[in-house]
Amino acid sequence: MATKKTTPAKKRSTAVKKETGGAIKLDPTIFNISVSDKLISQALHVYRTNVHQETSKAKTRGEVVGTTKKIYRQKGTGGARHGARSAPIFVGGGVAHGPKGIKAQRMRLNQKMKAKALAGVLSLMAKDNRVSLVNPPSNLDHSLKESLKVLSSLNLDQSTLLVYFQDQPQFLRPLSNLKNLKLASAANLNLYQVAKVNQVVLTTSAHQSLVNRLTPLLEKSARS
Repeated sequence: MATKKTTPAKKRSTAVKKETGGAIKLDPTIFNISVSDKLISQALHVYRTNVHQETSKAKTRGEVVGTTKKIYRQKGTGGARHGARSAPIFVGGGVAHGPKGIKAQRMRLNQKMKAKALAGVLSLMAKDNRVSLVNPPSNLDHSLKESLKVLSSLNLDQSTLLVYFQDQPQFLRPLSNLKNLKLASAANLNLYQVAKVNQVVLTTSAHQSLVNRLTPLLEKSARS
């Protein structure tokens, strides 16, 4: 029986063409390092904990408004013994063991650990071909159609994080309302933003900004 010859699926390239004809590739200092799963898990836990506002508060039986009169006499009714209607078992009563509105102490992670965890997740995504570079032209028209042409090689049906630099407003503004596309500045990019999406797209200027930001911290981490 003849077997049908199959060709392997073509991987999406993470390089992008420059206007001069050269190619820009992901910097291995950030996108090709190994980090322990424990550090990534710890960093995610810190971000998730600090995101919570923890401002919700439920009233206890001593805080609800209402009479404290005993519902009915203690004996002789055949019913269970009860005190006031502010007890948690009654509708309109207080809440037992509810949220107290007390914010927990903020968790902290030093800058070197944050940088290493972020670079580690970006490296894992780069190995799976889930990190791409785009190079929007400087004379781009201010329209969604023109901005989407720059991203034409990407699958925007899945959740995507576009990391930008401050010098490209004509490219970014039309994209801000797309359903599956989130925007993040290279200066403020963190692990939590990256971990929530399926793919990351960086502009070439954002890529260089991220390299300049993380490389000194990674070098300090390697020396310590």
